[in-house]
Amino acid sequence: MRISVLDVLNGEFKNGRQVLVGGRENRLQSIIDNLRRLFSVTQGTATYLPEFGAPDISSARLDLDALSKSIRESINKFEPRLERVKIREIKARGTHVEFILSAKIKNGNRVKFQTILDADERVDITPVKTSYR
Repeated sequence: MRISVLDVLNGEFKNGRQVLVGGRENRLQSIIDNLRRLFSVTQGTATYLPEFGAPDISSARLDLDALSKSIRESINKFEPRLERVKIREIKARGTHVEFILSAKIKNGNRVKFQTILDADERVDITPVKTSYR
């Protein structure tokens, strides 16, 4: 059976059977890499997919609740391996925003990342706590 990219990203076939590719550490690193790609682009700058990316955080007045909601929506749309995404402890500090991103990996356990987004589109994502089955 050939495995499609969508099956790999979802972590399961249409029949619900789990797709095992690479291993847990590779899967976690792949998720982190995808989140970095997602957050290193400002929404609206990719003309072919304007909703792709992170919200613009260069504004002097950030609505942290709206920002949190927008980040969560972007993750839900563009990182299908994560579910039950939560953004906590969001803080604006100068030209960057810090928050804790927690989620459940489909067919896995919860993960938590300390995340920093910079107005210059630099991204730092560090696993805080990871647990697997």
